[in-house]
Amino acid sequence: MKDFNTYIIEKLKINKDTKLPGFYPGSIILCVAFYNRRRPGSTPYLEIKTYPFELIKISTDKIYYYGYDNNRMVQSVVKNSNDFYEYYGRENIGSCRRAIFLDAEDGIKFMNYLKNEYENNFGKLYKYFDNDDDFLDDYEIIINGKEKIDEVIDKLNGKIPITEKLHINKDTKIFDKISSII
Repeated sequence: MKDFNTYIIEKLKINKDTKLPGFYPGSIILCVAFYNRRRPGSTPYLEIKTYPFELIKISTDKIYYYGYDNNRMVQSVVKNSNDFYEYYGRENIGSCRRAIFLDAEDGIKFMNYLKNEYENNFGKLYKYFDNDDDFLDDYEIIINGKEKIDEVIDKLNGKIPITEKLHINKDTKIFDKISSII
């Protein structure tokens, strides 16, 4: 039986680094959220925020994922006309107006778009949202967290910085911690 499993793995070229496309439990997904904002004395605008999360499961109308601090989150979603899962929020200032959930592959494409093309090709945003969404035309859109785009791409690729894994930062004194144990 062991030889048969080895044969399958070799034929399918599967290894521990193989990434499956799509949504499946344990995969990293990207939430792209548009928040309603307003500067004092000016017109409202939309702020794009991106969040990589771990998917728990997805059904036809709900997406379950681990949010910050490993809290289980649930959002009601619909498959939009462009075949992406979309959340319809509220129009109140400070709340999430719209969000889409992308698998890791589409998430990486979206983040690269924000990084390299967004300033010159705003219209590509339309390919991700429902064809009936007119909110993109009505507001100025600002990207929040441009400086963290590469970090989000790394998380979508499954690369977590070693400082997160070991909880070590530049001020940690490893020798002091080891000597206190001894």
